[in-house]
Amino acid sequence: MHDIVENQGSYLGIRLAGTIDQEEYKNLMNRLRTKLKTFDHIDLLVDFTDCDRITLGALWEDLKFDLQNFRAVRNFAIVGNSDKLKMLDPLSEPFVSGEAKFFKKEDEDKARKWVH
Repeated sequence: MHDIVENQGSYLGIRLAGTIDQEEYKNLMNRLRTKLKTFDHIDLLVDFTDCDRITLGALWEDLKFDLQNFRAVRNFAIVGNSDKLKMLDPLSEPFVSGEAKFFKKEDEDKARKWVH
């Protein structure tokens, strides 16, 4: 499941929970595409804290979005409790026009301020 928890101008805050499958990710990417009809870029905060796993189908949808909307995400804040998520920083960098940065859950307010 995903929830849009903040939606201000070009900024979106998203919370992922449970298993994110291909259909769920398609719905999320459609929300981002809608945002891009109004803004040239998106500043994005994604909270992975309650996300158990992301399926290969969902990752495929993410890659398709990234390639079709190359560098449309300006700043990407990655929030979570697992240090494994830190690897998303360098993996995301080629697809963002600004910067991707990992934050621990307790630093979510810092992440929010940083991303926009």
